[in-house]
Amino acid sequence: MDNDRKETLKATIKGLTVGGKISIAVVFVTIAATIVMTIFNVGFTPEKFNFFDWLAKMAINVMLTLITMFAGETAFMSFLTSKRQGLYQSCLDDYDLARKDVEKETQYFGQYLELKYQRAIKTSAILYLRNNGVPLPEQVVLLDLQDIKYLDKPFEKEVDGKKLVFKSHTKRQIKAIRYVLEGNVTVARTPKAYYLDSLSETKNVSDYEVAARLIAEKEIVKHSGRIIKIVSMLFVSMILAGLTVNEFMKGDDINAWFNLISRVTACIGGFYAGCMNSSRVNKVDCKMLKNKTTILKEFHLFMNNNPDFFKYCDEEFEALQEFEAFTIETNKEVGGETS
Repeated sequence: MDNDRKETLKATIKGLTVGGKISIAVVFVTIAATIVMTIFNVGFTPEKFNFFDWLAKMAINVMLTLITMFAGETAFMSFLTSKRQGLYQSCLDDYDLARKDVEKETQYFGQYLELKYQRAIKTSAILYLRNNGVPLPEQVVLLDLQDIKYLDKPFEKEVDGKKLVFKSHTKRQIKAIRYVLEGNVTVARTPKAYYLDSLSETKNVSDYEVAARLIAEKEIVKHSGRIIKIVSMLFVSMILAGLTVNEFMKGDDINAWFNLISRVTACIGGFYAGCMNSSRVNKVDCKMLKNKTTILKEFHLFMNNNPDFFKYCDEEFEALQEFEAFTIETNKEVGGETS
């Protein structure tokens, strides 16, 4: 029975994540420090508090915490992203398969995202109207701005051959309808480059801006990394330069033992904090990969079901859209001058 319990305990410990094992280590260090403080009857004596001595010790602890935290972030992120059976690699494998399936169809992906974008705007508009107590919001979004003046009474309109009937609306409902029909309900755009690159986190810019953003981001990361390293080195050097070596620590030197415990705890705590930061970032990265994979799979299915849906590639479609918008704007200006 004892052997079974030991094997169960070993299996449980082995099954823990690195973060879980580090948490257990932090608990044990805290318990050890508590035992030492209790055995030696340690208490806080305000009149013996030396601010500058405390500041120096805190500076050392902060330095140790920062060093181990950065090390923990790097080490644990490397572990999480390279672990073959880990969540990140699993998500990345799924993404790579989905990305490969649409390799020959990406010239239409921007237009597909535009369809999803328009659908998302419509969904958000309907939700906004429903939250503001507007009845039949699915029909209301089909109206035009000039129809608003009729909504304070029962109103009927034919849209695409279908007759829509509305009852009278309150001022508050009409205000919400006007807000929607004026195009104030918006959804953030996401360019196709975000989905076509597993590492891309770029949002809300056009596909052509992505390359410039990545070049700028690389320069920022490179230079900021150098600045952080220089500042860290200066901080560490400043602390080390201010240290003086006193006599060797004795077994009955309680303050020295406390300094040792606090510094070891700072190191473990810093490393643990770094690991937890990496764990949180990794979870977000995995969610992003899952989202990208879902969109790519939906696009692949759409193209299989509608192989001839798109008549132009994305660049041609964007040019046509821009030309149509320019023509409409020009006609408005000419019409205004004529009138």
